[in-house]
Amino acid sequence: MFLTPLGILSNVILVPYMPIFSALTAPESWTELKDRIHQSLILSAMSMMPIGALMAVLALPAVRVVYQRGAFDSEASQLVASLLVVYAFGMFFYLGRDIFVRVFYAFEDGNVPLQISVLGLFFNAIFCFFFTKDLVHLV
Repeated sequence: MFLTPLGILSNVILVPYMPIFSALTAPESWTELKDRIHQSLILSAMSMMPIGALMAVLALPAVRVVYQRGAFDSEASQLVASLLVVYAFGMFFYLGRDIFVRVFYAFEDGNVPLQISVLGLFFNAIFCFFFTKDLVHLV
């Protein structure tokens, strides 16, 4: 539910910036590159924060309309809506990460985003191991 607005807006914001970032990779253009990175972060914040707030406010009604039927009761809707609120809060940070990944790609350096992603997967696995033991009784 949160990926649709995020995917649409990320393409609208990030695709036009990629050639700009690529054109500004020369050391003499780094000041302009920093300005464009700042501009893209501001643009993503100005677009994603209102959408995130709207998603947070409409989380429960949206989850009820889409999912609440059969075995998916109001308690399950409340749980999923609370997760959607957390995702709505993180949308700007997710898009900000994508901006910096595009900057590394503009410098033709795909190793740093890859290493950061692998490190993130490692921490995700560690956190899942430690924090989901209490959820075993729900299965």
